[in-house]
Amino acid sequence: MKTKLEPILEPKFIGCGTCSPMAKTSLNKNQTIESNYPHFVMLNEKEVKKTKVKNLKCEELDILEFYKPLHGEKYQYQNGEWVLVEQNIGYA
Repeated sequence: MKTKLEPILEPKFIGCGTCSPMAKTSLNKNQTIESNYPHFVMLNEKEVKKTKVKNLKCEELDILEFYKPLHGEKYQYQNGEWVLVEQNIGYA
């Protein structure tokens, strides 16, 4: 059973001052996302190649994860949009 996670309304800065942008509270539907080393994007534990956010095949409460060397984010599909639900220090 999928659990609805609490959205993060005030993201914290995590990572490097020159290459780590502040996480957004929700994703732009026209944004293009893709996995390319060293950044990886996973939708329900399956790698996303290259697509626009609005073209993702998703259901309510699905998880979209961004894995990057110095920061990472998880977004959950809630009420028709992807909202930030977790931040982490990445995998490096």
